[in-house]
Amino acid sequence: MAAWLAPEFRPGLVSVIIPTYNRAGLLAEALASILAQQHDPVEAIVVDDGSGDRTAEAVADWQRRFRSERGWELTFLRQEHQGGQRARNLGAGTCRGEFLNYLDDDDLLTADKIASQMAVARETGADIVYGPWVPFIKGPVGCALAAPQCTKPPRPGRDPFEAWLHGRSWKIMAAIIRRSFADRAGPWATDLRLAQDLEFAARCLRHAPKMAYCPQGALLRRDHPHSLSHRSLADFEESLIRFAQIVEEYALGSLPAEVARPALAQYLGRHAISYRLKGSVAAADYFGQRALAFDPRFVPTDQGCSTRLAYRLGGFRLWAWKNRTRDRFKRLRRVLGLSRSSYQPVSQLPLDAWPPRPGGAHG
Repeated sequence: MAAWLAPEFRPGLVSVIIPTYNRAGLLAEALASILAQQHDPVEAIVVDDGSGDRTAEAVADWQRRFRSERGWELTFLRQEHQGGQRARNLGAGTCRGEFLNYLDDDDLLTADKIASQMAVARETGADIVYGPWVPFIKGPVGCALAAPQCTKPPRPGRDPFEAWLHGRSWKIMAAIIRRSFADRAGPWATDLRLAQDLEFAARCLRHAPKMAYCPQGALLRRDHPHSLSHRSLADFEESLIRFAQIVEEYALGSLPAEVARPALAQYLGRHAISYRLKGSVAAADYFGQRALAFDPRFVPTDQGCSTRLAYRLGGFRLWAWKNRTRDRFKRLRRVLGLSRSSYQPVSQLPLDAWPPRPGGAHG
């Protein structure tokens, strides 16, 4: 792939690239978390994807703060509404950082996130340094955190791509990426309406990066009613099917067939269930069919006994029914006050450092 990032960069600089669309209020919180970073220097690049709110005015205020408080640059770019992936590509093409940190406009970084990961990058020479992410809720009655999520590195000798197919996932937004490797991996896919971050992660792994895990610092990932995780995926089935085809291509081109085929079966099988539960029946059926094509004797190996029994008795449909029933029962228990929420209240979000101080949800 031809170079798409300029080779010139400022050593030590980390570029945080944020696409945004009609979220001026949430964007301000994201920018505040960048301004609080312990690492120096940092630049932020906001790409407005055709917003109709006060995004431009809000960013102008933050530009003054970035310069006066830290001597950092906050670049503001605007494009007609074309989607977040084109906005990320525009921002990346403008950045000057030695490392890139992609960030969604509704998420936050703990203050030690970039500094901790840069220390690991310097020590290891890694192309990608990734760490934990923490779902959070912020509402009128306060903030709450869920348990940290992150998959630690696979065991020595196991290919990272194979481990990813088996569920050892990492989030692009919870990582920093060395500029030279980001250039080799290429820009974000613009032909997918969904799963762009998963495609980008798979493509990175296809290029065999040197990866390192950093337990310090975290991405705070906002859970709110307007996030994609709360939407039906029925309108995105074409993109989901195309994504499955891309993952197959990457895996079969990067791993030995005897490794790729069973790993693909497990990956596609798990997603057949998750997409069915989110309303994408056609995509779920396609994923299930492809899982069986790669392994006609497929059985979910990384699930509990009840899941394996449900699958043996009724295939993907019974497996999905079992998960749906389980989820409804959990919601009923929460409504009746019989179980604790997975989110625990905190007095304030831990933007100064991770983990929260004693007394917080995970102190």
